Amino acid sequence: MNVFVLCTGRSGSVTFYNSPVSINNSNFFGSKSEDYLNLFRSNFVIKNTQFKNVNSDALDLDFSNGSIDNVLFENVGNDGLDISGSIVKVDNLSFLNIK
Repeated sequence: MNVFVLCTGRSGSVTFYNSPVSINNSNFFGSKSEDYLNLFRSNFVIKNTQFKNVNSDALDLDFSNGSIDNVLFENVGNDGLDISGSIVKVDNLSFLNIK
C-alpha cells in the first residue's frame, strides 16, 4: 500500500477507531495533518513500513495494543511515534531527521 495524502486538516489523515489494523509493506509519504496515521482503541500490527515527509506526528497510538516491526520514520516535524495509554511491542525502528 502506498499512501500519499495532502491534507491540511487538524485531525489524522488516516484514522482507525476500535478496529483491527494490519499494515505491511506500506509507504506513508507527505502529510500536513496533525497525525498521519492515528489508531484509537485498536489492535494492530504494523511492519515493513515507511513514514516520510510528515508535517506533525507520523504514527499516533491512543489506547491501542499491538506491534511495530521494521518501520522507518524520516523527515518528521513532530513525534515520529506518539504513544498514549497503549501497550506496544517494538523491534527494528529507525528515526531520521525527527524535529
